[in-house]
Amino acid sequence: MDLTAPPPPVTNFSVTGGSSTATLRWTKPAGVTLGQIMIRTAVGSTPPPLVTSGTSVYSGTASLYTMTRLANSASYAFRTWVKDSTGKVSPGADVLLVGTKATVTASGAWITYGGSVTVSTTVTKLDGSPLAGAPIVLYAKAKNATAYAAVATVTSNANGVATSVQKPGASTQYQWGYNGAVGLLGTKSAVALVEVRPGISSYLTPAAIKLGASSNFYGYLTPAHQGTKAYLQRKSGTSWAAAGTGVLTANGKYSFVVKPAAKGTYTYRVVWLADADHQGTQTPSKVLTVS
Repeated sequence: MDLTAPPPPVTNFSVTGGSSTATLRWTKPAGVTLGQIMIRTAVGSTPPPLVTSGTSVYSGTASLYTMTRLANSASYAFRTWVKDSTGKVSPGADVLLVGTKATVTASGAWITYGGSVTVSTTVTKLDGSPLAGAPIVLYAKAKNATAYAAVATVTSNANGVATSVQKPGASTQYQWGYNGAVGLLGTKSAVALVEVRPGISSYLTPAAIKLGASSNFYGYLTPAHQGTKAYLQRKSGTSWAAAGTGVLTANGKYSFVVKPAAKGTYTYRVVWLADADHQGTQTPSKVLTVS
């Protein structure tokens, strides 16, 4: 029988989580003719018991390895073994990467251009305990864009809560992220969409005219959206009928001449339709009296 002792395990086995990544580090045992370091993992808090169980992570002779494409909001247990040149395997060494999760809420589903919205999150470990004092990053992108950019970094409070006041100029998607730490896997929240509605002013001058005269319905859209169309509508019973189409100028102005053909009262409004960046909007109703 071969009574030679197996090699000792690695020491200083640690894991640092990132955003869907885990970097494993270890110190190889001295005085061992190394065959390979073997690392395997399992989702959850229980490491693989055997060199044939779980999922293989690494096999080689290095002292560091980064695992990628880890699931969001999951924990991973790792076990490593040392195999010497004779094929004998050491006892296992374990380390746990604890998952985290983040929520996302916005104080409103839409705002008027120039307004602000409060975006909040609560970040916890998977056991439900709050992640306090951690840097939490708020990412944002315009609704029709493809890439997120960091717009704020907030330290979570004792309850794992972080908030940021934002003033988007266009309809924007927000997502919170925690980038991980030693023993903690990073996470990304779901996405919250905040629509931005342009500001629109409206003036009907004069509001009362004699038959045969005309009135001017005008106003400004902010931001300007030069070259886009504004639609004048007149109320007919309980519905609205098209009454004119205008093109916004460089400063966002629209203007319509209103000249009814009969005496009475007429109700008008102007509508601007949504584009890729902004929610549609409309003016309050304006009443014209013709005598």
